[in-house]
Amino acid sequence: MRMASGNAGCAESGAMAIEPAHSECKSLRTAQRDFFRTGEYVNAGSPVLALMPVNSLKVRFFVPQSQLGQFKVGAMVDVFADGVGDGSRPVQAQLFHIARSAEFTPPVIYDKKSRQKLVFLLEARLPPLIHLKTGAAGGYCPAMSELAVDVHGLVKRFGSKVAVNGVDIQLPVSQVWGFLGPNGSGKTTTIRMICGLLNCDAGSGQCLGFDILREAEQIRRLDCHNTL
Repeated sequence: MRMASGNAGCAESGAMAIEPAHSECKSLRTAQRDFFRTGEYVNAGSPVLALMPVNSLKVRFFVPQSQLGQFKVGAMVDVFADGVGDGSRPVQAQLFHIARSAEFTPPVIYDKKSRQKLVFLLEARLPPLIHLKTGAAGGYCPAMSELAVDVHGLVKRFGSKVAVNGVDIQLPVSQVWGFLGPNGSGKTTTIRMICGLLNCDAGSGQCLGFDILREAEQIRRLDCHNTL
């Protein structure tokens, strides 16, 4: 791996000469994220690549007390997830942790029936070299176009009040944009429609490759608020 840091010395011509430093990874790891693209300048000491040991991937899930007796440390469980393997077949993971005390259902589980119920945290280690699809927080995104968000004519009414009236938004991939407006102008309502949290009365479009009308559930599973 070639790093961006190095020793700088002055050549006779007065120009700065940079000697690239090299670093070796002592154990088998997979690349999870690259922070820079080819040709970009990197400040000395800045990370250029995020690596993860191949045996460090795990899955966390919660079970009620009535089902806790079905699980034992060392047992194998089948894992279905969009971001694990090809998403169509289960991947076997080995349980290595069972919480001794219960906790309330975490807020990241969007299920009204499970709220305020006591559950136990379990952790299972995924097999080495399993293919994990990265990208949006929470899972796998289908192939997207140049636009992360592309919606047209969004309309939302609450009774006789029109909160959003014919909004068009196109957001390119890998860019940060601001969404500004006075209080009550419909900003939150618009974002909720884009993220699949609120049905629109008119309009169409896609968010992160999913149709906001037909695939709202998939958008919600991606934790869209943190991804956008």
